[in-house]
Amino acid sequence: MQQFRIKTHKPGTTYSSHHFFILNRGYNCGKPLQTECPNCFVLEFDSQTSAENHYWLAYNLWSSKYWHQFLIGSVIPFFRIDSFKQEFERKSKKILFEFDQHQKQVNALRMLQQQEEKCHKTLKVIKDMRQVTLAWYYN
Repeated sequence: MQQFRIKTHKPGTTYSSHHFFILNRGYNCGKPLQTECPNCFVLEFDSQTSAENHYWLAYNLWSSKYWHQFLIGSVIPFFRIDSFKQEFERKSKKILFEFDQHQKQVNALRMLQQQEEKCHKTLKVIKDMRQVTLAWYYN
């Protein structure tokens, strides 16, 4: 079984193991991050492949707004580390049993993410061309 550790991130701490961060406050809670932020948990792994598989699990749970059901607090919603640990470990065990399906989903999501990045680049080029065309009116 793949081992990982979940703990509250303390700003300024550096991690030598493979890791990523999970935002734990606000309506974007559960969002996996590669860079640290003050309100996050850190997940540490023994291997890069384990970290990557769990990153995509976290990404899928965040994208589907899975963590919203665990939010507490009236002004700035957040979720507790115990709730997160329990649910994330449960979902982690599930992907171990259905690993082939998980890999197919991850590959599909990577392809979609690449297509989305291409679309964003295309839209940026279109926006820049529009600005160049409209700049004629300033001269």
